[in-house]
Amino acid sequence: MPRTEVSSTGPLSRLRSTLVEAGVYYPRLAWHYPIYRDHPQVVRSDALMARTAASRCLSLPVHPRLTPEELEQVVAALLGALRATA
Repeated sequence: MPRTEVSSTGPLSRLRSTLVEAGVYYPRLAWHYPIYRDHPQVVRSDALMARTAASRCLSLPVHPRLTPEELEQVVAALLGALRATA
């Protein structure tokens, strides 16, 4: 599939409407969270690539207990969501 420049919000809404539980677990960079903000090993920088990844990254329900049919349902829903928002 060609690379697309979409945020996670559009596909996430569409996935949820198909009853595929997806989520965004890390929407911000490490130093935006209070627990890491002043940690000496956390480097604050512009981090364009990290910001881009955080805005586009989705967590999908893919795990060893999925049946092949359930995995096909997740894939079909994801492809449909990406096509609808591209």
